[in-house]
Amino acid sequence: MMANQKGTKRKREVDVDTLKDAPREVRVVEYVENRAAEIKALQKYLGESRGNRLVMQLLPKGLRRRALSHNIKRLPRRLREAAKKEYVNRDTKSRRKPPSRKFRRRPKNLLDEYNRRQRKHVWLETHIWHAKRFKMEEKWGYKIPIQPTDKSKRASYRSTKRHCLIQDHSYMCCIELKGPEHCLLDGLSHMTNNSTGQTFAAKGCLSGIREGLTMLYSCDHYPLGAIGCASFLWKPLTGSDVTLTNIRQLWIWVHPGCHGEVCQNLEKSFLLSKEMKYQNKGMEVWTETSEENTQISDTDNDETQGKVDTQVESMKINETVENGCQDNNKTSNNNSVKPNLNRSQKTDSGSEKELVTWEMKVGEVEMESLKDCLVRFCLTGPMSQTVLSQTLQVADIIPQGSRDLWWQQFYSKDHMAIGHTQQRQFWNEVTKCRSPGELTPHLVMGLTVRDPRILMPDIRTKATENQEVETDPCVMSEAPVPDVSLSAIWDPTVRSNVKETKMTDHQLNKLKSEHLIPGTPLELGQRESKIPIILIQNPGVRSRSKGQSSTAPSYGSGWDIVIPAGWSMAFWVGFNYRCARAGGLQESESVAHEQGVLHFPQGYPDTVVGREDERNLHHQLLDTYNKKPPAKRPNYTKLGIQCPFQFPWRSLVKQWAMKEGMEEKWNQTGDEFYVLKDKGILKEVSKVLTEFTDRKLSKENKEGLSTNMVSRNHQFLSLVSKNTNCLVPVEIAMATRGCPERFANISIPTQEDLARLVSDPKSGGPTEMVHKTRNEKEDMKKTKKQKLDKNSEKRSIGKMEDSHTAGNEEGPSQSETHNVDEMSVDLIGNCSRSVIGYIKEGGFMLGVGNGRGLGFVSIIGLIKLLGTLPHKLPCTVLVRNPTSYQYRYANLHVLY
Repeated sequence: MMANQKGTKRKREVDVDTLKDAPREVRVVEYVENRAAEIKALQKYLGESRGNRLVMQLLPKGLRRRALSHNIKRLPRRLREAAKKEYVNRDTKSRRKPPSRKFRRRPKNLLDEYNRRQRKHVWLETHIWHAKRFKMEEKWGYKIPIQPTDKSKRASYRSTKRHCLIQDHSYMCCIELKGPEHCLLDGLSHMTNNSTGQTFAAKGCLSGIREGLTMLYSCDHYPLGAIGCASFLWKPLTGSDVTLTNIRQLWIWVHPGCHGEVCQNLEKSFLLSKEMKYQNKGMEVWTETSEENTQISDTDNDETQGKVDTQVESMKINETVENGCQDNNKTSNNNSVKPNLNRSQKTDSGSEKELVTWEMKVGEVEMESLKDCLVRFCLTGPMSQTVLSQTLQVADIIPQGSRDLWWQQFYSKDHMAIGHTQQRQFWNEVTKCRSPGELTPHLVMGLTVRDPRILMPDIRTKATENQEVETDPCVMSEAPVPDVSLSAIWDPTVRSNVKETKMTDHQLNKLKSEHLIPGTPLELGQRESKIPIILIQNPGVRSRSKGQSSTAPSYGSGWDIVIPAGWSMAFWVGFNYRCARAGGLQESESVAHEQGVLHFPQGYPDTVVGREDERNLHHQLLDTYNKKPPAKRPNYTKLGIQCPFQFPWRSLVKQWAMKEGMEEKWNQTGDEFYVLKDKGILKEVSKVLTEFTDRKLSKENKEGLSTNMVSRNHQFLSLVSKNTNCLVPVEIAMATRGCPERFANISIPTQEDLARLVSDPKSGGPTEMVHKTRNEKEDMKKTKKQKLDKNSEKRSIGKMEDSHTAGNEEGPSQSETHNVDEMSVDLIGNCSRSVIGYIKEGGFMLGVGNGRGLGFVSIIGLIKLLGTLPHKLPCTVLVRNPTSYQYRYANLHVLY
């Protein structure tokens, strides 16, 4: 029986009506029209040439001969007609022969080509050096080196840890302000806030011996309207400057992505402070006249008339100021940055580039953009001190005889000569320190040094530390006098003179070849250039809060050097000859990640530059994702990831506010979010997290942990209620295994997850379930029915759309999946664990030896997290990478 059944075939079902779905009639006209359109499209497709190649270029390699291009009869017969058409329609005009390489490599032609290529994106002075060794990208109007061509992440870390890493930050824009100190502080107070840290009025920075760091906001829009980070430097006041005038000079260094926005808000702020100043003066004059008029008799008509005249004049001034402010505000909205293309600058390569300058005067305050007028290098690492001491040598200044040179005129005054002597002595003491981290933070030094090209060694030599030199502890702790921080680089005439009188490399090499004793340094006397510079100490990682273990306390310390434009290659090559490893933008991000700090603009999503960077990253990753076949890319719908390529900060904060019933407070802020930067509130949040996790467990708080937390922290909750639409910057440290990646979810663990962690500290963590996708078979049937009702052209378009959607197995289209900010997608409850934030930058930290990440969480979600924490367990969250189902345990710390 089994053998007979094995060979038998199933009987065909006769009862099935095969003609049931057949059409009742055939519409001949409609059928012929559709077929005619298809045939016409097919003929057109076959007649068109696909690609830009000629018939000769379509031949196989075995038939490609030079003779075929002259004799069409030697071509295959199937290609002769097409070749004849190309021959008839060929371009008969005489083509100009391209210039030879020898002609193109002439110096003049090279410079013309360089100038042409700099019209859209400005080159740094070290661009040609970097272009041979680095991957370059166009960012923020500049050609910026991103990373070396060799894979150097670990090598760069070793340089910052043990030796020296040098980076060219000359794309940072400098804005110069001049005016009375009180006018500058009044205008700048509209763009800063004391709660975020230092402001321009910090006592340690007003003297000019320290550089300050602050956060800039739009005019009177704090905490909304964040612009970006800025470093500022006041010109030091010497004894003579204090007695003569109260005019101060201030340099503000900002990122090129927010340079235009900063200039616009500076204009608005100083116009607003000027208007308020005149209004206050008018009110004072009015009160004085009203009080004195009651005591004046009728005989004193002249005096009263004079006081009334002053009152009228003050009112007229107020009217003119208000009108002027309105007009200026109108013009500022249209074109706040007023370009002036009359200035040009000559780079090290000899090419001239036009400088777009911005100048404005509001009252007594003068504003000018020094963009591309200064060069700034960043040296990071413990050996940066040694590299600087071997590359820089303080020049001997003897201002005697004629005063034709700039340094003879500048140091002809006694107090300037004394200041130069103090700078030399202080620099000699500083060079004895083993690391820049031993000095006072953000120390500023002014020096006038010799030409580094004369002191350059013959071969590349690694700078080594001198172990026999004893350091002076007084120099490390005490701040210098203001004369030590003063430099001649503040004077624009000195900067232009230093650039114009620079000896070219050709002249210097000719003098070296004619030198009698080869290998010895040249002695040029007064012909040698003297370059004024500014050195700014970078302290690196400072003391961290409780529970945050990080790298060495002085990691990332170094020096920033500010040089006049035109001298960058001379110093850059000198530093590289001391084996300072060159880095790019990626190395800056790596150093910031190792330090545990946010890097601008990637780590500031509430700024315009940060949002633009996120959009560019979103489009770049989405294009890369769409180019891959479905089998070679993750299915984010099954993974439960709503936003794999973007950060929906606004939707996340809004959904948490709606979930907890705080939608009214969210609507009051205009549906905008911001990053909490108030250090007082951040310290209070961090304190509550540590105290809440280290509390003693009693019978009273076993059941209602969140209720007890509310009763004990009324002040904290009141602060949180005022900042419901904000994000809290946090640091995520993996508890056991795992490494957080960008776009990873930060979720709240359940009680079962925490109980598993308490019972097994080495637990790997829970896993997310596989999410369901839509039924593909039903969708295919629907599409087939739609195709029967459409003509051929529409069907061809439908096929293209189906092929596009077939490559995306996630189910929803790409726009539905990734534009989360524009849709009502459930970000919190889509997965089994509630999401409270995302990882902005993550990876493996070489200094600590485990995975770390920096991100942002909703402050309402952070309160919800506190209610789930058990006794004697640090603030624990779950982290899941966007390409994994696995959750990992991690500890959360607040950054401030």
